[in-house]
Formats: sequence, structure tokens, C-alpha cells
Amino acid sequence: MTRIDHYRAALLPANGGAPASTLLGALKDGGSALLENICEYGLGAWWHHALQAASLLDELPPDTANALRAARAGAAASYLAQREGLERVDRQFDAARIPYAVMKGAHVRECVYPDPSLRVSGDVDVLVTRADRHRAARLLHEAGYTHHENRTTISHEASFVRSPVDIDLHWDILRPGRTRRPMAEDMLARRQRVGGFWALSDSDALFVMLTHPAFAKYVCSPNM
Repeated sequence: MTRIDHYRAALLPANGGAPASTLLGALKDGGSALLENICEYGLGAWWHHALQAASLLDELPPDTANALRAARAGAAASYLAQREGLERVDRQFDAARIPYAVMKGAHVRECVYPDPSLRVSGDVDVLVTRADRHRAARLLHEAGYTHHENRTTISHEASFVRSPVDIDLHWDILRPGRTRRPMAEDMLARRQRVGGFWALSDSDALFVMLTHPAFAKYVCSPNM
């Protein structure tokens, strides 16, 4: 298999029509290179779920099966920690009357995946208004989070870490000037309650998921 083949194969569980037997065959054919791709991109839990549901996990070489089990356990532990962090944010921000909305992976997984813990999210993205950003940051500090400064993104977001949970606090979705006008307040006005926390509306979530990666990687790159 070529590298492109590995990328395509790694996404097989996303194809609802792909039977588990196809996943099993792909893993056997792709070997350690495909397994490495799967785990590198946080897809191990998804593969484990699909193969375990079809009782095919034990058909894999022991090392491969164990790697997928480890990925599944890690994804579950990460999800539980992030959920606890989100519930704390929800309580603190609501008590302080700070409107917020969860964005991107930590939101979408609650809506799309059969088990949200299957979708690994490296951090939790939380949107607030520019006017509320300092109050929100103080609440995160009070909750034990440490600010990790990144000068390339401080114009519109800041990272806060309380291991193992990372929270990215946003007060706009892109750098200033990249949109015709600030979008945070409008998006927060349309927010909805999802899985015990506030999140973007469906249309805003789709917009962010489609545009943010392209802008963050290409248009807003320090090299552009």
C-alpha cells in the first residue's frame, strides 16, 4: 500500500457501508504502517469499536489488537477528563453570566458519533465574546488552569492547561480582519444546549468545521 492508500484506508470506519470484514482485511494488508497511521491520527478507538462490535478484534495479530485496545482506553479516559472540564466551565461561566459555546471536535462528537468518546479531541475549544475574555480567563485560572502563551494566536485565542485537559479560549474564530466583522457575538446569540453544555448552532458548527482548518493552516499561517 502507498502512503495515500494508508490515508484512505485509515478512514474506512467513516464509510458506513464498509463492513467490518473490510476493515480487518485492510489492517492485515496494511500492517504496521497502516496501524501507525490509524493511531497517529486518533482513529484507533473508532477502529476498535467497529471490529469489536463485529467480534473480529481477536482475528488480528495480538500486537495490533492490543494497540487498538490501548487507543480505545486512552480515548475514553481523555473524553471523561474533558467532559469533567466542560461541566466545570458550564457551571462557572453560567454562574458568572458569561455566554459561551463549545466549538469543533468537542461539540461535533456529541452530535455525530454513536459514542462521543470515539472521537479524540486534543483540546476543548470554547468561544466567548471579546468583552468577556478577561473574566473567562480569570475563572479558568481559579479552576486551576495555567495560561500557555502563543504569540501567533493571542489576537483571537488563548490556551489554558490543567493536565490532562487543554482549553482553547476563543473570542473570535479567526484573526482580526479575516472576516468582514467579528462573528463571536452573533454565533453566541444562536447557541444551543447540547449534551449538558452550550454549543454553536448546527449551521455555525458546520461553517467553523469547514472554514477554520483551511484558514488556520493556509490563510492565517505566519508564513502567509
